Amino acid sequence: MKKSTTLLPALVISLCTFTGCKVYYTTSEVNKNLKSTVDQVNTTLAQFNRQVADMEKEYRAIPCEKKTEVFHTADNMLRELDHDMESLEKLQQTVNNDFKSFTQYTQGKGKIESGTEEWKKLKQTKAAMKTNVEALQNQGNMVVDEAQKFNTYVNANVVPSVQVCDVKSYTEQFEKAVSTLGTGLHIAQSDLKKYDSQIALITAQYGATAAATCAQLTTLAKQTHTEINAMEPIHKNAQRILTDFKTKTKGLQRIYSCNENWHLVAETESAIHREEQGFNAHRQAITLATATIQQLVNSLQK
Repeated sequence: MKKSTTLLPALVISLCTFTGCKVYYTTSEVNKNLKSTVDQVNTTLAQFNRQVADMEKEYRAIPCEKKTEVFHTADNMLRELDHDMESLEKLQQTVNNDFKSFTQYTQGKGKIESGTEEWKKLKQTKAAMKTNVEALQNQGNMVVDEAQKFNTYVNANVVPSVQVCDVKSYTEQFEKAVSTLGTGLHIAQSDLKKYDSQIALITAQYGATAAATCAQLTTLAKQTHTEINAMEPIHKNAQRILTDFKTKTKGLQRIYSCNENWHLVAETESAIHREEQGFNAHRQAITLATATIQQLVNSLQK
């Protein structure tokens, strides 16, 4: 909108006879200059409309049902911007109508002579288009400033106030967490089999001479079995939570903290974290039990 437009540097021809002088414009040159002005106005407005539309689209893509004060302020700024855009479009239409009127009253005429009705109309058209184009430029510059202020405000105030969940990314994080639980359970089960075999050999070898220690080993082995048995439903429950999240977010790409679906994110995060804590508590108990088992075995084998 900053670019200036010059109207009608058209070819003016004077023709003098014994009865006086007549001045006329060649219609084709006038048409060319007016059309150039109209095309420039239309192109500039189309570009600006796209820019504003893209900016508004990004803002409106934040589907917040419960809007805070920063949203209300942004909405008011947007309404003002839309109102001013409508004013620009009306001016644009007026400029196009002026040109259309020119083509109608000069239809079939190769030139426009001074003193004719077409000459008077052309003067009016030139004056009107000059006024409207200048108004477009001035108002357009103001709208550009409004759009920049709106964009700055949204980036500084609205965007930081909203959390965004990329559903694919969050799903991958939850999958990784559940997979880690599964791996931990598999390792614990595998280690327990080794300790069961080791305790069976130790009991057979030292049952008669170290009955108390062997009994302690058996108790620790049972405790480890109990802890692992408690870990299995935790892993299954985590799998169920993950499946539930995938089902409820199917077809969604993003979830915003101000959106009604945000509870799916918060609840799933909390639930997975709770399962991880329970799982890790059992794993810690297993670690302590197996460490004690190893100490007792070492003491018998000295």
